[in-house]
Amino acid sequence: MATPIYANGVRRAAILYHYPCPDGAFAALAAHLYFSATSTPAVFFPNTVYAPLRTVDLPLHQFDDVYLLDFVGPAGFVQEIASKVSRVIILDHHKTALKTLNGVDCHTGTNAVIADSIPELRSELGHQLATKSRNLNMRGIGAVVYKVPELENDEIVKISLRSIENEDTTPISQNFGGGGHRNASSFMSTVADFERWKVATVSS
Repeated sequence: MATPIYANGVRRAAILYHYPCPDGAFAALAAHLYFSATSTPAVFFPNTVYAPLRTVDLPLHQFDDVYLLDFVGPAGFVQEIASKVSRVIILDHHKTALKTLNGVDCHTGTNAVIADSIPELRSELGHQLATKSRNLNMRGIGAVVYKVPELENDEIVKISLRSIENEDTTPISQNFGGGGHRNASSFMSTVADFERWKVATVSS
């Protein structure tokens, strides 16, 4: 196993990045810049497809969060990690990741778009995103996010959910204090909470 790069000598977040793929390398660079800017300690592990890391290779008891960048690992890897840490955050654009994660209980699984300046298209966008989500083997729900000028607060956004077929949006909206109908509901959120919510996570 390659030697990990330690940041600040404190182990809290593990960053597993696809190596030697350029996408994985640049994702690791972006993560390094982010964690450095936020003074968040992180440990970086290169992860190859031909010899992927195993849970026994990682000191998972030292971490709160594990980030998987551009490679989710072999089947069952995410589930194993999720049982040992607080959160697993996945950023992977490969279609194969969806197949690997099939059956994993993810907190997100929808497509979202920010639509501050096009109110007349919000409902249609939501339905198109819901259809796209379904075609990607995710839940058939689309989220359209926009600011509400009447609130005069740029730190608050409204998240409007649209769904297709029998997907019920109301449990999500009600969980965040909102409501509506099965195929159309909404809720309010702070911008900070939305930034956290829109990142795909898997919890133990």
